Amino acid sequence: DATEDDEYESIGAALEEEGADTTVLVKSDYDSSNEDADLAGSSSALISIVDENVEVISEEGPEETQITVSNDRIVDIEAEGVVFQGFSITNAEQEGIFVSGAEDAEGIEITDNKITSSNGGIVAGAEEFGPDVGSTEGMLIANNEIHHERQGIAITSRQGEEHGAEDPIIRQNTIIGTNDAPTARGIALGAVDATITGATVEANLVETSLVGFQRVDDGNTVDSLTNNHFIDNDLLAVANSAAGGLDATKNFFGTEDRDTVEGQIGGSGGSTEFDPFAGAPIDPDAGDEEEE
Repeated sequence: DATEDDEYESIGAALEEEGADTTVLVKSDYDSSNEDADLAGSSSALISIVDENVEVISEEGPEETQITVSNDRIVDIEAEGVVFQGFSITNAEQEGIFVSGAEDAEGIEITDNKITSSNGGIVAGAEEFGPDVGSTEGMLIANNEIHHERQGIAITSRQGEEHGAEDPIIRQNTIIGTNDAPTARGIALGAVDATITGATVEANLVETSLVGFQRVDDGNTVDSLTNNHFIDNDLLAVANSAAGGLDATKNFFGTEDRDTVEGQIGGSGGSTEFDPFAGAPIDPDAGDEEEE
């Protein structure tokens, strides 16, 4: 592992030297101004992780380990088996963390980060990035705190066998919208003919976006959308914009009044079931609670 034998001035330098199958432990005295966007991958992000089975982990968590230099995107993940954990990412002009390029990438984990972005927090794939769009299997996005102006967490990719996301897990994230722009979504699954199957969206707190959760495009399936808190989202808490029904039961919408909750459910697609819903905040670790 890089940090067992060597010391580096930057994450990028460690990644370029050590390559695949390594763990980079980042100390609290880390200084992100030492990063060079031209190291270890594309220059479209401050830090690019392009080799497989790489773990980049802060030793003392996001309060002590900060990445504050903005160079378009902050982190690109372009390989399978990547773990990125425990950083504070601020002043991102575009996405805080972007996943693209890898095909059938398994084992990606993005956890325990704090992200403040004037664009998207964590985004996996996008049609506008053309051939670099990749596909993932079982990607885990958990326990992150995200303050965003566009998309808190978005998974979107090309349609087809080689482009999509299978069984992504979005769990126990806190997602706070900071404006009411027409594109502002707390959690967005699919766009531009994306194929996302078997998504799990559980125990997230989603506040003050235009829309709390949105499913787009007919090929997308959601295995579980439950135990989430959707609070004070300006237009809708849940928008189903894909054909076919959506099960959005067992969530908390900030009220015990059924009519108020029903007014927070919409979208241009199939029907959305929201009842039974929780009439009080849900303990995210408690599993199924008694619903109103």
